[in-house]
Amino acid sequence: MMFDKDLDLITTNSFVLSPLFEGEVKSKVMTRDGYLHSTLTPIQLLEKICIRYGSTFQGRIDAVKELLSYSKKLPLYIGEGIYAYPTRSPYHPECVWVFYHNYRYEEYGKGQTILYFDHGEIVILDVSLHTVKEQQQRLASIILSLRFNKQQTLIRRK
Repeated sequence: MMFDKDLDLITTNSFVLSPLFEGEVKSKVMTRDGYLHSTLTPIQLLEKICIRYGSTFQGRIDAVKELLSYSKKLPLYIGEGIYAYPTRSPYHPECVWVFYHNYRYEEYGKGQTILYFDHGEIVILDVSLHTVKEQQQRLASIILSLRFNKQQTLIRRK
């Protein structure tokens, strides 16, 4: 397999994936080690990383849609403990992806929310507190659903 640095941008140490419009750079990923940049858009990065874990982006979205009965702004199970939710429609150019980690949040301004991550970084999102809460609940729902399904599979095998 050929080395692809973009595949190393999204891991369990990723916190936020944001679009960036600075010349060739199309996205940035906030990690424990700082910010990493890519010439791929956020959706292109997510499509690549989903393939790495054995599915397409659309396949992952379709699975979540089936499991949760939601149809818009679906959270994403990427693989091996990596989950994220979009702040807008995934294909919206300003969509930010927030990964499953501990953080506090509060309203920052009209239509804005600030996230305080445990590692000291903060992020201001251009979406309402209501949207962040709703997306966080959807993310928790898919995590619990997948864990429950896995547990049921293990029980049936015994």
